[in-house]
Amino acid sequence: MWSKFGIYVNKYSTPKVRIEHPCDSSRNLYLIPDVPHIIKNLRAAFVKMDFRYNGKLFSVEHVKRVAEMDETRDLKLAPNLKLSDVETGHFQKMKRVVRCMCLATQ
Repeated sequence: MWSKFGIYVNKYSTPKVRIEHPCDSSRNLYLIPDVPHIIKNLRAAFVKMDFRYNGKLFSVEHVKRVAEMDETRDLKLAPNLKLSDVETGHFQKMKRVVRCMCLATQ
C-alpha cells in the first residue's frame, strides 16, 4: 500500500515517509508503520542474515542455541522462546503476530 502513495524506504535511498495531504496542499501527511510489523520485519531480517555491531557478530544461530538448551532445562534463560520463533519457512513468514514474549518479564 505504501508504494501506491510513493512511500519507500530501502538501504540505497533516503527514506521518504510523507506525502502532500490530499485535502490540504499546505500540509504534509506522514505515514508510519505499526510496531508489530516493524518487529516482524526485523525478525525476518535477523533470521535471514547475520549482522555486525561494534565489531561483534550477531547471528540467529546464537538464539537457536539458547532455545535448544532451554528445552532440556528447568531454569530457562528465555522461558517463552521457542525454536519455531527463529526457524525459517513459509508458514513462519506468513505469521502476522510476532511472538515477542521471550523478551517479556513474568
